Amino acid sequence: MKDKKEVLEFKTRKKIFDIILKYPGLHLRELIRFSNLSEGTLRYHLKYLLKNGIILEKSNDNFVRYYIKDNIGVEDKKILHFLRQNIPRSIILYLLANAFVSQIELSKDIGKHPTTIEFHLQKLIDANIIEEAPLCEEGVLTSYKKLKLVIRKPVGKEKIYRLKNPYEVYDIFVKYKSKLLDNETTKLIFNICEFYFDRVIPESQRDAKSTEERFMELIMEIFPIPFCA
Repeated sequence: MKDKKEVLEFKTRKKIFDIILKYPGLHLRELIRFSNLSEGTLRYHLKYLLKNGIILEKSNDNFVRYYIKDNIGVEDKKILHFLRQNIPRSIILYLLANAFVSQIELSKDIGKHPTTIEFHLQKLIDANIIEEAPLCEEGVLTSYKKLKLVIRKPVGKEKIYRLKNPYEVYDIFVKYKSKLLDNETTKLIFNICEFYFDRVIPESQRDAKSTEERFMELIMEIFPIPFCA
């Protein structure tokens, strides 16, 4: 096995390394598009980088995704895998912004068929990223520290979902947001999530309203669903 510096002296391999470093979790077709290399050339250099322990590969949903070795933790890789897919990312962002949601609400507001939403919800549950939200007489128990209980009108027997660890998901968005927020809608929703998590607005710029009050007003503008009584 060669030294990392020696391996990356070759311009093409350094180019591939830099792309994976900037965009962790890309699969082969995405790497071809970013690098403008032929598939054969790219495969050759990926194999060389793998052999010398510079990158690693992980199979997910019939795709092999590439990461810089020892650069991303196991949990980061798992969550990034879903954040790089449009529908799972929309569900995760929605849950970050709303604290909890039902399948019907997701189907309506994301604009996807209920069976499609159900399929992706189950995958996120199996990956231990989301879970059923506990219910009580007053409403829904969230996994947020600042907003532990939300009063909500009954939704019959339908299940309600929440992120299992929203703070971990949020931190991953913060670390990789330049690579994940590829359109104005996701940027807008994540900006609201940042606002909610109370990390970006200086104390001097806040008015008398509480963080929760301002957060709820903004969310209702984007997702006008009656989740608060």
